[in-house]
Amino acid sequence: MGLLYLARGEPLLAAQCFQKASVVFCRQPLIWLRLAECCMMALQNGLLDKSEIRVNVVGKGKYRKLMIEENGLVELDGSTQCGKLSLPLARACLSNGIYLLNESLLNESKSDRESTLSVGMNETKEASSADHGEANTNSDLKEAKGGLNQDIIQSSLSAFKNIQSREKLLIKQALLANMAYVELELENPIKALAAANSLLQVPDCSKIYVFLGHLYAAEALCLLNRPVEAGAHLSAYLVGQDDFKLPYEQEDFDQWRMHTSSDCEETLDSSTGNARDSVFLKPEEARGALFADLAALLATQGHHDQAKAMITHALTLIPNNVQATVTAVYIDMMLGRSQDALTRLKQCTRVSFVPGRLEVRAS
Repeated sequence: MGLLYLARGEPLLAAQCFQKASVVFCRQPLIWLRLAECCMMALQNGLLDKSEIRVNVVGKGKYRKLMIEENGLVELDGSTQCGKLSLPLARACLSNGIYLLNESLLNESKSDRESTLSVGMNETKEASSADHGEANTNSDLKEAKGGLNQDIIQSSLSAFKNIQSREKLLIKQALLANMAYVELELENPIKALAAANSLLQVPDCSKIYVFLGHLYAAEALCLLNRPVEAGAHLSAYLVGQDDFKLPYEQEDFDQWRMHTSSDCEETLDSSTGNARDSVFLKPEEARGALFADLAALLATQGHHDQAKAMITHALTLIPNNVQATVTAVYIDMMLGRSQDALTRLKQCTRVSFVPGRLEVRAS
């Protein structure tokens, strides 16, 4: 039920279900990943929108002042384990998931070593028995049948372990990518960089998560005033001096989306759709994000003309992206094109006034 609510874009109801399920599945990394996803979707839906500023006017006359409300927490109805959705909660959930997954992988590794040792000992015993030559026809038939059944069971177990390993690999990539994203949102670039680097070191990492790893690492390095290293991450996709290749193909995107949403696809009809699809970057949109990030990097280094060309490319690919638009506004202002900057701001900002409150929010 929680997964269904999450797929429908209702993170608060999803979180309530996941929190109740966590009483049973508290040792499963996936339950913590899902809870973190609820927090992140709440942010994306504007429920934890950090760009929202609510200002109350208090006092009268010359004593009037503006009071800024603190935002970023959403209360859940009823008695729940966590009580609130927030980015710090997302970080805690992801930390739990990473710890439990690493513990599971360690135990799995120990089990594999013990299994290998056991097989070696059995082979030694079989060789010893063959040397003695003490076997009759009936016992040989029984052992052959038993061996055949054992081979089938072993083959089934091996296939099951392979499926589990692939699932754990996907969960690990999702946990690390989400951790990097959350740490960036919480303005902790050092921790974000650590998570992104860990993601890039995952064996057989999917192209989409490799892209996210480079993107988050570059953003973290920019915040740490290390532009050269940030540029190195972006240059992994650079073609020539002013163009980017697709970081992944449509086939990679479709396969990744299938893996991440297959659990709930049977419960959703075409009219409902999958709200989680909206956060996936299509290949061309991912390419646009690379242009936007390089534009921001060039702008911080004072190369405003080059940055202008890059952000223009970005906005043709991701025209409704607020971050890209804000970057374009900054570049226009630095180039003295204030009227262009004002026009862009009007396209991405909504200002409303209600009695006693001014609200400014990115749409």
